[in-house]
Amino acid sequence: MSSSGSIVEPITITIKYGTTLEQISLLRGRMTEFVRLDKRDYKGDILTELRDFPETFSLKLNVISFHKGNWQNEGLMIARRNKFMCCLMTVCQEFNIVSPRYLWPGKTKERPLYLQTIDSCSILVSCPLPSQDNPISPSVHLAPASSLKRSNPKWSN
Repeated sequence: MSSSGSIVEPITITIKYGTTLEQISLLRGRMTEFVRLDKRDYKGDILTELRDFPETFSLKLNVISFHKGNWQNEGLMIARRNKFMCCLMTVCQEFNIVSPRYLWPGKTKERPLYLQTIDSCSILVSCPLPSQDNPISPSVHLAPASSLKRSNPKWSN
């Protein structure tokens, strides 16, 4: 019985623009430690690759893992991926590698910023609605279409 080759899996994470190379290096080092301690499931190395930085708002970072393969045992593949993802999440928290939306202007860990969408129908409007007593604002004049002068000869009757 021969075993399958290793499974290469890139995991793309979007992180805050301004994340330092030192933070990324620490992440790579800690994740390398993780895969080396679990030789049964993973090859002994990972790769990190900066893919993009759209609009200087965020960084796209690939963390590439190599797990020892058994392409036919999907449950084992999922378990290995989940274990890797949980470690990656923990390491990101440890080294303060965060989402670009994590620290918006005005937001700190001590003073969080919460955003909420508001349905426009639920907002009380102080402007009076047009009625017979209160027609549209006097600055707006509507003229019937027949009273408009047409300068284009194609439109003349």
